[in-house]
Amino acid sequence: MRIAQIIQKPQARGAEIFASQLASELNKMGHELILISLFDGDYSLPFEGNQIHLKLSKKNRLWDLKAWKRLGSILKEFKPDIVQANGADTLKFTVFSRITVSSDYKFIFNNGGVVSHYIDSFLKRKFNQFLYRHVDALISVTSFSKIDLDRIMVIQKPHHVIPVGLDLGSSFCINPASPIQVIVHIGGFTPEKNHFAVLKIFEKFLEVNPSSQLWLIGDGPLKKQVEIRVKEASYSNNIRFFGAVFNPFSILPNNAFLILPSKIEGLPAVILEAFYHRIPVFAYDVGGVSEVLKNLVTGQLIPAGDEDSFLKSMIQYREIPVNQKIQILQNARKLVIDNHNIQKVAKHFEDYYISLCELSK
Repeated sequence: MRIAQIIQKPQARGAEIFASQLASELNKMGHELILISLFDGDYSLPFEGNQIHLKLSKKNRLWDLKAWKRLGSILKEFKPDIVQANGADTLKFTVFSRITVSSDYKFIFNNGGVVSHYIDSFLKRKFNQFLYRHVDALISVTSFSKIDLDRIMVIQKPHHVIPVGLDLGSSFCINPASPIQVIVHIGGFTPEKNHFAVLKIFEKFLEVNPSSQLWLIGDGPLKKQVEIRVKEASYSNNIRFFGAVFNPFSILPNNAFLILPSKIEGLPAVILEAFYHRIPVFAYDVGGVSEVLKNLVTGQLIPAGDEDSFLKSMIQYREIPVNQKIQILQNARKLVIDNHNIQKVAKHFEDYYISLCELSK
């Protein structure tokens, strides 16, 4: 098959990294792939095949006829069997390119989030319903994401749940334990990731562990605001900003804690990466997180928005018997190996693609 994967831009974000790794794996399976990014980015994605960077203007993202024609022409020339749009603006651009430049392919939208969180008005809902009418099929990262999308969009299209996968062969975490407790947050600086809650939880944790450090890994529009808040705080010397890091687990000590007090999530790949690297995970029970994070089975699942319980969970984990900690981390790692290996996940995508193509015959 000829397959086009469309992403927002080259960036160290889960959706783009997964789309790149999926493209690489499908390429190894004998399919012909192109990876198309809409906007400019300076990140080197893990895909050695044909990458097309459109470098479109974000100022014209709501109405850009030339961009739609350009994307449509690229797809028409490539003659794909499958075009998969991966989150954010990729749905809109691909729909309008398809309307502008007619081309025969199966169009799939890969939903990695919780759509209802962003549909906050009647007009947005109607506009998105229009977009989804032009999609042939859908994929959602979790059952929660699928149910949410089906409910708000009222879609009668093929819709499968296929989780994200990890390239386990390239993952590593080799750093020894740190003499101080490292708390790490990995994610873009966006409202959904709730960085100000991260700071509040860490400030309280310092009261019981004054030498601990908070490592913030990622980039994004709210980073400057978070940096300003940190500079004004008495604990600023305990916080480090790392920016975007391709393999953040390569710099972590193996006794770090990963905390994710997010407002909403589909299924962040960083949880699975932490599982695989035996890093304990503390996260709010939002979106599809509970589909992999089971409290005291694969990690610590905390009621959404409850900062006191979040802190309590972190403190109590330090008192859990060593054998129980080992079992939790082993359970989490086994879940990733059994269900989220990129090779197995890519096979699920391939099977779904084939079934869609056969439906049109």
